[in-house]
Amino acid sequence: EFLSSVDFGEKDGYKWQEWNVTQTVQDWVKGEPNFGFLIYPKTSSTYGEIFSSDHQEINRRPKLTIKYYEN
Repeated sequence: EFLSSVDFGEKDGYKWQEWNVTQTVQDWVKGEPNFGFLIYPKTSSTYGEIFSSDHQEINRRPKLTIKYYEN
């Protein structure tokens, strides 16, 4: 399922990108297949850097924030 697209714009420094994945995660909890997330450039000319969880600068590592509310 396609969630979102982001225009990284010009190479003007680093900034966080955010996606709301609430509905997808709720579907997984309900038993829908979990295929994870894939982030990739739309074209080969798109500029963007995505850092991994072992990046030497801790503040550039990706993070997933989960807020859990019990009904």
